[in-house]
Parts: sequence; structure tokens; C-alpha cells
Amino acid sequence: MTRAPDQQDELQAEVQACHEGVKAAVQLGIGRVILETDSLILKQALTDNSYRLSPVGGALCELKQLMVGSFLSCVVEYAPRVCNKVAHTLAAVGRSCVDESVLSWDSTPSCIVDLVASDHAEPLS
Repeated sequence: MTRAPDQQDELQAEVQACHEGVKAAVQLGIGRVILETDSLILKQALTDNSYRLSPVGGALCELKQLMVGSFLSCVVEYAPRVCNKVAHTLAAVGRSCVDESVLSWDSTPSCIVDLVASDHAEPLS
């Protein structure tokens, strides 16, 4: 499967972010997980073997094994970005940080409060 380098970089970033989230859930002792992503490619890669020979195939295999071996159940769901503004904004904040940075806040950042408020104000249909 041939992909443009920028798409491959995006998939690699998605896999890495998912891996960190799964490791955090494992550390918290969570037994049942719904992994939500705005990447249809990542959802496909985690639910079948179509990307096993891609440059991120090893990382995907490791992530899948961690998911299967760590949880009573783990479901991968697709959520379009429009339905996932808060997660997308937090990912953008994290992406702009220096590697190995630890992000924490004493209260919810105002940009997140505004997004949550706007999500509640928008109609679902």
C-alpha cells in the first residue's frame, strides 16, 4: 500500500497518540475501553490487518496486542472531527509542545470551556 509521506506521518502520529492513551488507561486499571478516533484510516488499521506491512505496521501490531491483552473489552469507534472539537484542540495544543513535555492545568483552559459550551449549543442533526 503506497501512501503520501504526509499521510503516513499523520497515521504515525495518530498511532502514537492512541498508544499513549491506551497506556494511560492501562495504568489507571480501566477494564473496558471505547477508543474514539477522527481518523477512518486508524480505525481500519486497528480493526483489520490492511496496514500490517506499512511503515507503522510494527507500532500498530504492538498497539493491538496491548489493547487485546490489557482490557476486558476494547472497541474502536470513528467520530468525525466536527463531533470531536475538544479532543482535536487538545491534540493541537500537545502537538505544539516540545517532546516529553507534561501538560497539566489547575482549571479547564478557556478555549476548551468555550468549545464544550458551543457543542452543547449546536443542534445534533
